[in-house]
Amino acid sequence: MTTMGFYEARTHLSQLLDHVAKGRTVLITRRGKPAALISPLPRQEQRDVHHVVQEMLAFRDRKGPTLGGQVTIRDLIDEGRRFWAGTRHRGGTMAKKARNLGVAEFVLDGSLALAWYFKDKADPYADAVAACFPAVRAAVPLIWHLEVANAVLMGERRQRSTEAQATRWLTYLGFLPIAVDDETNDQAWGEVLRMARAHRLSAYDAAYLELAVRRGLPLATLDDKLKAIASAVGVPAFAP
Repeated sequence: MTTMGFYEARTHLSQLLDHVAKGRTVLITRRGKPAALISPLPRQEQRDVHHVVQEMLAFRDRKGPTLGGQVTIRDLIDEGRRFWAGTRHRGGTMAKKARNLGVAEFVLDGSLALAWYFKDKADPYADAVAACFPAVRAAVPLIWHLEVANAVLMGERRQRSTEAQATRWLTYLGFLPIAVDDETNDQAWGEVLRMARAHRLSAYDAAYLELAVRRGLPLATLDDKLKAIASAVGVPAFAP
């Protein structure tokens, strides 16, 4: 069992989760006294994640919304970004070395996750990525949940999907092992901005690229431009 103080656990949350992902139990202490015990998911719960993936894709195929040939997932993402006012970011460029996890990790782009929702945008590669859970864990930048939410919202505003469909699908998505990287803001005015300029990307897309480079992780995306740039800078595509 690993013991970690409250302050250390709070400031090094990613490292704590790495220990747990390797099957270790972590005891959190506060003022020298035991405060909490964090342990890996039971195997039954891990098997349940696989079941959730199957249900999520089956829901898409049976009752999922359709966008039609004139609307793409990228359209929804870009439209959602125009509605998003954004947030203030803190500077800083300190990078973190790639982690040696007991479970494989990859960077999950919002465009791929949304292919698990819209029936007529289903993609064999995207489905193969989903089938890898829970044997893998996805890493996403801080903007990811807002991007997915905005794309879902734009689908509703275009009257291509309903609130009931979104609620059902987001429940499935929320059960998957998707971890938010806690350094996106620190990199926003530094490396993210540099990559956006160098590769003519939006800061949003550059956030995914920066995360993959900094953590030494493969990238799973359906965006052809982002995929090509990632390959050019040495970021491999995630192979299910």
